[in-house]
Amino acid sequence: MNNKIAHKSRLNIFSKEQEVILNENSISVISAKGQQSVLLNSIYQINLQHVPQFRYNPEQFICTMHYNEGKIRLVNQSVKTAGAFVDRSETYSDFVEKLHQKIASKKIKFVAGVSYYKVLLIVFSILLFTVLSIAIGTFIAGKYDVGVVLIVSFLALLFVLKQNQNSYKRKDYDPRNIPNELLPKIHF
Repeated sequence: MNNKIAHKSRLNIFSKEQEVILNENSISVISAKGQQSVLLNSIYQINLQHVPQFRYNPEQFICTMHYNEGKIRLVNQSVKTAGAFVDRSETYSDFVEKLHQKIASKKIKFVAGVSYYKVLLIVFSILLFTVLSIAIGTFIAGKYDVGVVLIVSFLALLFVLKQNQNSYKRKDYDPRNIPNELLPKIHF
């Protein structure tokens, strides 16, 4: 019987797969760059995030462990190729739950959602896309139907923000009782 608490994931198409192993007092990260060990005592924040499902993307759950020299990020949906994912929700949930059990008594900040700066960056990006769309549309068509483009773009912005509203909402949580919406539902 294998009692190893580990999770493999590939964050995006530009990265290599990494394996993260939870040890007694540390986390080992094995990737194409080699092996790295991070002491559990050096972790100062754990961030869990749920990114809702879109048309071609499965639901993503993200765990980010911030430590003194950087961060480790895990996802439940490992990228196989562009648009193709491998569901590793079971090992992801197991790793996250066991990690929380090990470090619940330590002075670590446990946060759900994303920072307000990231939300502002998303809004700014969508608004910038809207302005560029208007400029390109006006240049190509030679018409000034800016009102229609603004309304459509604004509705798209509202749709994206509304769909992800719970994911973006930043809040602290108790590590002994991880909220259900922050872990994938595992189907047996």
